[in-house]
Amino acid sequence: MHDAIGPVKVQAVNQRTGASVLDYGIVDRPPGVRVIAVGGNSLSRGLTLEGLSISYFLRNAKAYDTLLQMGRWFGYRDGYADLCRIWLTDEADAWYRHITEATVELKRDFARMKRRKATPREFGLRVRTHPDTLLITARNKMATGLDVVEQRDISLMGRMVESTRLYSDRRRNLENKEVIDQFLSTLINNQGSPSPSDFAGAVVWRKVPAQVIADLLDNFAVHPLNFGFQSDSISAFLRESIDSGDPLISNWSVALLTGGKGERVQLPELPDLEISLKERKVKLNREDGSLLVSGKSARLGSAPDVRHGLSRAEVDSVLKTEKQLDPDQDKFPDDGCRAAMSQPLLIIYLLQGMERVPTKEGFEKRPYRDALILPALALHFPGSPDPDAPKHLVRYRLGPVARAMLISSDSDDDASDDGDDTDD
Repeated sequence: MHDAIGPVKVQAVNQRTGASVLDYGIVDRPPGVRVIAVGGNSLSRGLTLEGLSISYFLRNAKAYDTLLQMGRWFGYRDGYADLCRIWLTDEADAWYRHITEATVELKRDFARMKRRKATPREFGLRVRTHPDTLLITARNKMATGLDVVEQRDISLMGRMVESTRLYSDRRRNLENKEVIDQFLSTLINNQGSPSPSDFAGAVVWRKVPAQVIADLLDNFAVHPLNFGFQSDSISAFLRESIDSGDPLISNWSVALLTGGKGERVQLPELPDLEISLKERKVKLNREDGSLLVSGKSARLGSAPDVRHGLSRAEVDSVLKTEKQLDPDQDKFPDDGCRAAMSQPLLIIYLLQGMERVPTKEGFEKRPYRDALILPALALHFPGSPDPDAPKHLVRYRLGPVARAMLISSDSDDDASDDGDDTDD
């Protein structure tokens, strides 16, 4: 015991002494330096100690970056990882747990940015803040950040989400069109040809596995300004539902809208079907590279589009029930239709954007980018939205790009809409 502990020294390693006091080269004989290093700034900035096996962390740090720097004490731990021990207070353990969650979430945002082939100028990054004491970094380094609180719904049941913010460039819309083409090929190979909807203007596939929908959401580039349509989160939700065997989510209906007022096109996967693009007003935002569909109404289609997930008899039953509840109601009961659905519905929109272009005589409507096809998606989940469903608040620190996106989406004053061009 004496031979083992005799060489151990207590050594201060701080700003005054510097890290040089731990010079491993001055040792006359093996097995190296045996020291209890008591640290100040030098250790708190992430000094790696060769051969370190035990660490007691008692510092009351307050910033993410400081805590993350401290995670480098053990180096690569080659050959002795099983001997390493770290002792933390319960409070410090909770700090690291929170920082890990925030870091994983930020990495998911980076991955989503990569999948969407977006640049940092187009994609606003955010970091989840701590509800109590921790800072992301020193206050003087966060001058351009903005704190926001986001309320997250736990359940998607009874809800509709749409990708009403589109990319403005030709390349990504063409790539999304290719994703749709591949998705339709998968449907035809696995499910066969579609059936006409009970309502004009669409063809429908039934009992499509949720796995196929999740794969589409992973590949389709959704503009980051679609705050309610986080495709990776919805895809993860579907995969979790598949694993849990949820019968309400396991199979989907897929509707491809065919009736609009725009250009007529044919898809290679459906050579016998002629599709008319659905016209929608679009507003270009050059700063974030987005197209806003239909102004503040922000709808890809119209409320009756949800009918394609039901039979005519089911829709008639919903209309009759709604009329009995409120005889003066003239709005189409899309909530009632979602409540009556036995499986969720994916609607594929192929849009033709119409711009309001200034001319000598005033303004005129022109097809956006020579009638470039603008693919978009809408998801309708069965059930009824529950206002009492559990929700939780998450606070984020937004960077300059994310802050600009948030402000621009809140301040859009284009309230125009081009009405309902759905034929029945």
